[in-house]
Amino acid sequence: MRIHHVLLAVATCAPVALGAQQQRTVETGFLWRLGTDTLHIERVTRSGTRLSGTHLTRVPETMLREWSAELGPDGSLLRFEQTVRKGSGEVLSSRMLAFARDSVTNTFRQGDSTDSRKLAAPGGSLPDIPNSYGLLELALQRLAGRDSMSFWVLSLGGQPAEPSALARAGGDTIRLRLRDLPTISLRVDREGRIVWANNLGTIVERIPAPDMTHWAGVFAARPLGALSPRDTVRAVVGGTTVLVDYSRPARRGRVVFGGIVPWNAVWRTGANRTTTLVSDRALQVGDATIPAGSYALFTIPTPAGWTLIVNRNVGAGTEYDAGQDVARIAMRAERVPQSVERFTIGLEPRGAEALLSFTWEQTRAAVTVSPK
Repeated sequence: MRIHHVLLAVATCAPVALGAQQQRTVETGFLWRLGTDTLHIERVTRSGTRLSGTHLTRVPETMLREWSAELGPDGSLLRFEQTVRKGSGEVLSSRMLAFARDSVTNTFRQGDSTDSRKLAAPGGSLPDIPNSYGLLELALQRLAGRDSMSFWVLSLGGQPAEPSALARAGGDTIRLRLRDLPTISLRVDREGRIVWANNLGTIVERIPAPDMTHWAGVFAARPLGALSPRDTVRAVVGGTTVLVDYSRPARRGRVVFGGIVPWNAVWRTGANRTTTLVSDRALQVGDATIPAGSYALFTIPTPAGWTLIVNRNVGAGTEYDAGQDVARIAMRAERVPQSVERFTIGLEPRGAEALLSFTWEQTRAAVTVSPK
């Protein structure tokens, strides 16, 4: 792939000369792993007042991000640039942020078009590079000597800066809240550098500066595609059409039930947005009557059996609101002989009813569904 040649040029370029301000060049890396699969790899270089990174992802396809940041004497950003390339080396887009006291000029280029806009950005704002921790350590440096702090991040999509926060949680653990996203748990060393993170089950580790050309070959040889592809299952039961829309996470070598899906806790029953049940007529689901319409499906897995939760809050993502519950229904759980790699929902017609089932790893939970 042509991306090998692009990466080689980036990885071997000489440090930027900074005259009297130049310090020794420090290089490091970060690796993102979901179970047995490596998702992203990043090489970060710091030389004086210049911080740069080369970020390679394979989700949903192989892409390369090259970014650089020019820092002021106080560590604040003066200028940020990023170029995004496809696996072939073709440039998809580029972005430049020029920082002022309380604003930023965001210039985005794609093909022959250029869009430039001035946005509110309080002093010290940081760009939020997707799946990148190179710039995040600038915020951690500001936490030194404090228990918590707030800072502002800029989505590279061109929105105004949004509040974020860091807070110590005891020992070497720090909690990170980026915008309104779920909290990320970080572990840091004595110098405040990230050594480990858990981002909704994706584990990030600090590693020696990686050989990006090597990793480009690894990613190209085995693309991952979407981590949790969307799927639907549909059945006609007694003249009633029943559909379930969901996303299918994979096991990837992990322990599922009692591991990434805790026992005795509400689970969103899939990945990404909420799993949704749609019916054009009222249904009898187990011992509960569910009116026609669209509903979010949550579950509570336990070793002894499962509870199916039918909830009105469709599109809730990872959020569950018990006040929106329509019904809680007992499901029968059993062990299946063959391990199932990817979460699977089934709707199996059985005469006047259907069996709604959830299967993953070696566990299947099921309940009957019929027209009311």
